[in-house]
Amino acid sequence: MTRPTQPSGFADRRPAARLAAVGALAIACVVVAVVLLRGGDESTYRIVLPNANQLVDGNEVQVGGRRVGLVIDIRLTDDSRAEIELRIDDDALLPLRRGTTADVRAPSLSGIANKVVSLTPGPGNAAPLADGDRLPAEDVTPNVDLDQIFNAFDPETRRGYQRFVKGGSGMLRGRERDAREGLRYFSTALQAGTRLVDDVTADQPALVRFLRSTSAVVGTLARERDALTGVVPRTRATVGALADERAALERTLDRLPGSLRRASTTFAGVRGALDDLDPLIRASRPVADKAGPLLRELRPLAADLVPTIAATRRLIDRPGAGNDLLELLALTPGLAEVAVPALRDAAKAATDQRPQVAFTRPYVPELTGWARTFGGATAGYDAHGHVARTQLVLNTNSLVDAPAASPLRPLLGALTPAIGAYTQVDRTARRCPGANAQTLADRSNPWRDADGSLDCDPKGVLPGP
Repeated sequence: MTRPTQPSGFADRRPAARLAAVGALAIACVVVAVVLLRGGDESTYRIVLPNANQLVDGNEVQVGGRRVGLVIDIRLTDDSRAEIELRIDDDALLPLRRGTTADVRAPSLSGIANKVVSLTPGPGNAAPLADGDRLPAEDVTPNVDLDQIFNAFDPETRRGYQRFVKGGSGMLRGRERDAREGLRYFSTALQAGTRLVDDVTADQPALVRFLRSTSAVVGTLARERDALTGVVPRTRATVGALADERAALERTLDRLPGSLRRASTTFAGVRGALDDLDPLIRASRPVADKAGPLLRELRPLAADLVPTIAATRRLIDRPGAGNDLLELLALTPGLAEVAVPALRDAAKAATDQRPQVAFTRPYVPELTGWARTFGGATAGYDAHGHVARTQLVLNTNSLVDAPAASPLRPLLGALTPAIGAYTQVDRTARRCPGANAQTLADRSNPWRDADGSLDCDPKGVLPGP
């Protein structure tokens, strides 16, 4: 059998092809090993903390409790802070984006150097962070140990806190069941607190104004720290007095759950009322801006009212018998029992006297004059109007034209006609009271009684306007 003839040069190329295949296989194995050993791409990022916060190389970096990397280096910065380098080797997480925050946490209290760095990835549409970038300081939250909090207090404060904890333990000893019953309402309190926080943060400008006002109050308290120092001993004395009333406090605590249940219902109704008050508050804001200057102007008035209020308090209630308004009010019911019938009879008598008073009213001047001097209280007047009373003083004899037989001539006969004319009075006029003056515009004169029993002529008035 004849074997096929191989092309020229084939035997020379076969060893080279085998070497190339072996090399490609080796490269593929290396790539697979690298991928398997490294687990994918990785990137490094840096965070800066005030101190290393008990972090060490090899601490885990987690997202949602799952390991995504390690702490690989801790360095000291130029401003004496700790720079922590993180290696992230989770392909699904890379690259980190702006807005990513980092928290240093302690997963348990059973160790010291068991801290982890917990990352919260930024939004997916944010710009990516480059390899080696540093997270902004405001996006990094260090872990705060209880020891750091307690070290911020002086020794006396720490001892006081220890006594407080021991006192709380003694207070709850034997009342564990009551404490558990109280914890049943803790979730309700948290829900109410959540609603409160939501309501507070809903009006951001109002919250900012509140925080600024609180800052001003804290500043004022800081300036008055010397005066506040004296408050602490008084508070201690108050707490001691409360401790002496332990039985009363226990009764109060026994009634507290029922009161809280009723208060919860009440507060639920108050919340609806507050919603109804929102339009009123919005309408009152322009007025509230003007109320500040007004209240400042009222401050001197308030200062002046202090002694007045103190004097009024002494007038209302003063030590002793029969010397204040409260005791006067106690006597008022007896006085009312006597005064009410008397006033009722006086009102009836005044009503019954109205006709007599109406008839007597025009003659008040005469009655007043009669009671005073048996004369006129005002200028004299009669039915003709105001008059002047005069008196003639005449001699009854005269030396003029006297007869020779007598040195005097009688004058009575000659004066009699003149005196009669002077003293003549119109006896036929029947003028009504008030006819001595011209008729007023409101026709209130001359006066005429209602029943027409007065014998006078209302048409007899003076001429003229």
